[in-house]
Amino acid sequence: MLKQLKALTKDTFTYGMANVLGQIIGFVLLPVYTAYLSPKDYGIIAMLAMVSLFFRPIAAVGITNAIFRRFNLHLETEKQILALSTGSVFVFISSAIWLILGLSLASQLTTFLVDDQQYEYLVYISLATSFFMSIGDIFTVVLRAQRKVTTLAVIRVSEILITVCVSIYLVVVLELGIEGVLWGGLIGALLSTLCLFAFSKNLLKWDFDRVELKALISYGAPFLPHTLIGIANIFVGQYFIKSFVGLEEMGLFSIARKFALPLSFVIGAIQSAWVPIKFQIHREEGEGRKAIFRNLISIYFILIMFLFAGVVTLGPEILRWMTNPDYYEASKLLPFVLLIFVARGTYFMMATGFEFTNNTKPMPLVSGTGFLALIFITFLSKDYIGVYGILSGMIISWWVMALIIRRLAINRFYIPTNFIMVIGVLLNTIILAVLIYYFQRFSFSTRIVLESITFLTYLIGIIIVLLKSSDLQELRQIKYLPFGKLNRLVVYFNRKI
Repeated sequence: MLKQLKALTKDTFTYGMANVLGQIIGFVLLPVYTAYLSPKDYGIIAMLAMVSLFFRPIAAVGITNAIFRRFNLHLETEKQILALSTGSVFVFISSAIWLILGLSLASQLTTFLVDDQQYEYLVYISLATSFFMSIGDIFTVVLRAQRKVTTLAVIRVSEILITVCVSIYLVVVLELGIEGVLWGGLIGALLSTLCLFAFSKNLLKWDFDRVELKALISYGAPFLPHTLIGIANIFVGQYFIKSFVGLEEMGLFSIARKFALPLSFVIGAIQSAWVPIKFQIHREEGEGRKAIFRNLISIYFILIMFLFAGVVTLGPEILRWMTNPDYYEASKLLPFVLLIFVARGTYFMMATGFEFTNNTKPMPLVSGTGFLALIFITFLSKDYIGVYGILSGMIISWWVMALIIRRLAINRFYIPTNFIMVIGVLLNTIILAVLIYYFQRFSFSTRIVLESITFLTYLIGIIIVLLKSSDLQELRQIKYLPFGKLNRLVVYFNRKI
């Protein structure tokens, strides 16, 4: 079991590092892009990114999830290849149909997304990019099924480098602005898809079987409503910012989101590792598993709150250093953007226990309730506090989903949670964020002093909680790799004190 867990951790790290590299490069290049792109340009790019976000799951209809499962269920090589080929043919045809439909509705999409018909040609580029990414997804599944992890990572990194280099040339040298960014993405997606096809074509025979397709759709289709509602939560929040506040504010939101990279990376990495670990704990730890889950959730929450505090304190100063004055207002949005990621991470952990049964039918209810909460809070507050009301709706919608999934999870497998500690740490962290937000009106020297004192005070409090919490002192997690070192550190310092 430990061998499989290490292999999974290695694969997750390889996939994750390739994705994070793109985000890091995008973050490092902020001084370049912000010198040539306005906040409105960033807002347009963020809205056009929604084309791909919806195109890929709709075209796939959950087939990419189903292919991987069917491939591993089949023992015969011929049936494995049949599953891969049938799914590939279906996604290719489906993607082509949606591309044609999207091109025919490009004018309406342009009005809906950016309110200006002069950008219609950018929608064409976005649709073409989405098409190649959708086809690339199916070839990615083929290579994943063969555990070609290194090959996938190399292709992904190459795509990122090509996209960045082409985009910089088009934006900086040819001064094409938004168009240069989108053409860079299209060229990167096209070349990546061709490479993926070159490495996976020998595993495909392009056979098509209706029975196999029915099995693939039967398993994959139920994932689509939940996936689309989850995407809609992201899209609707951004659409509200664009519609009720403006594309410039949407651009500032997009910039603030880039500074959430450390927090989003850690949350994503832990979530990827948590999936196999929680099933291992549930299977192997017997009566002690409930206490272990409680302890791990406590560590997780303290960790993400600490990272939140660090980013919300340093982020505004780094943002001012890396961008021009047109983007400084993004620092005021940063605490809210970070809380969106915290709320998502909270939802993920509160769902622990839900997956221990096979009934996933309530999932659309969970995401649908969060969606309604977002709409209700936005329309209730947008006329009074503008963009902050919309961001609050995005945050609260995830917490609403967390409460619902928590209720469903404990009905299946009860996991005690130290809500007193969680709420206490959360309130202290929010107070820190409010103070940092208030300090932004002061001069640089005054601001730095106040931010340093506030963060050090908060840090001392977190350390005391970490060292004295009963949830952490008896944790036996040496074999659970992502948490073992942290736990040993806590135990060591507890003994010293």
